Amino acid sequence: MSTDAFTDDFTHSHGGRCFFVAVDPAFDDQATTLVARSRPEADRQQFIAHLSSLAKDALPPSPQPNGDAEHDDDEPKKVQDTPETRERKRQVVAELVASVDGVRLEAQSDREFEGFANLVLSLVLGLYDAEEEQYSQLVRQLASALTLIESSSGLRANVNPSLAARYTSLATVFNSLPASATSLRLALFRSLVAFTAKNDDTSVVLPALKDSFVSWLLDEWQVESDLADEAVLEVVDTLVSKGLTNEALALLRSYLAKTKSTSDSTARLAAKLVTLSLSANDVYDFASLVPSTYPSLSASSFPSSLSSLLKTFQSPSSSSSLPSDLGSSDLDRDALETKLRLIKLAHVCADRVGQSVSYDEIAKAVGVEAGAAADEGEEVETFVIDAIRASLLQGRLSQPTQTLYITRVSPTSSSFTAEQWKTVQARLEDWKGAVERIRGSVEKGLSGAAGRKEVSVGGAEE
Repeated sequence: MSTDAFTDDFTHSHGGRCFFVAVDPAFDDQATTLVARSRPEADRQQFIAHLSSLAKDALPPSPQPNGDAEHDDDEPKKVQDTPETRERKRQVVAELVASVDGVRLEAQSDREFEGFANLVLSLVLGLYDAEEEQYSQLVRQLASALTLIESSSGLRANVNPSLAARYTSLATVFNSLPASATSLRLALFRSLVAFTAKNDDTSVVLPALKDSFVSWLLDEWQVESDLADEAVLEVVDTLVSKGLTNEALALLRSYLAKTKSTSDSTARLAAKLVTLSLSANDVYDFASLVPSTYPSLSASSFPSSLSSLLKTFQSPSSSSSLPSDLGSSDLDRDALETKLRLIKLAHVCADRVGQSVSYDEIAKAVGVEAGAAADEGEEVETFVIDAIRASLLQGRLSQPTQTLYITRVSPTSSSFTAEQWKTVQARLEDWKGAVERIRGSVEKGLSGAAGRKEVSVGGAEE
């Protein structure tokens, strides 16, 4: 049976977001048969016959022949829908989509699976308006069926379609939705993120998370603050659970820098940003975590104990220590102690670039014993090596002199002290003097070469 009852005669667009081309499909082959495979074998033929009969009844009446031989060669009249036939079509589509609820679609190939998804999506988009409640319900049901990969026994069936086909079909559904369907688009995107994470394929959605997600939430979709916060938190937790802490931090930084909200839910996201930054093994830059960049850090509901802990890492001194209340149960005190010592080391070395720092100074700064046995300074050297590995500083250790020569230090403080400015000025003056000396040597060499050339030319003329 042809799907002429469900499609236009030509390629048609849905708001310019997606285009569907009807290439003489058969409704019972492309839709009912695929769904029927997932049903008990005894019910399959009856299921196909039932939906096929409903679809046939939904066909609009054929136009009556003109009856005038003079106009027999005229183009035949097109079949026109009536309100009754359109409603019957809607009922058929609704029943078809409802039949896939909680059912794993048993497609024989990726092509068949994607064809089914596109056909059903085309029918829903063509027969329902985005403002209708049933439109949202049908799209959600279809998306749920596309992501169901377990069989009725609860086991994952090792047959077609592939995960790639499911990702493609779900992305097509998402891309076809109108911009006005903001809550539905957000729900589908969250579903896609959760589905890819479940299958350890989070890389599929990382480009969208990096380049578009925040813009969608705050600019294009203009999602309410609390709902946007909830979505971001869910995605962040998903990324962290997959070991993608840096990607989670990047998303939090991007979102919190752009949102103007200081609500309780946004403050919880700010606390998440600080907690993840403190617990991450490769994050030592806390200077940028300030209210001027992230307004939610100054929210009244932001934990004061976490704020105090953050300030300790932003402006460390030799006497700095961790507060008794860390502000989060997700933080490990021992790990934070080690991180704070490394930042203290970088802080001490920041004013000594181009100079040497003794092991005793380092030991005092980080709170360890320099030692007096054969392994003297071993613990200090361990801290220095860890700081170099963390890219906090660069330098050369000298065991004979028990010193560290500093060549570079990464900034770890939110403020640049007057002493540090003096150090920069002194180094610039040194470089200026070195450049002047090199310039003078070059000019002297060039003038000497020019003089020797004149003497040589004059001697040749004589």
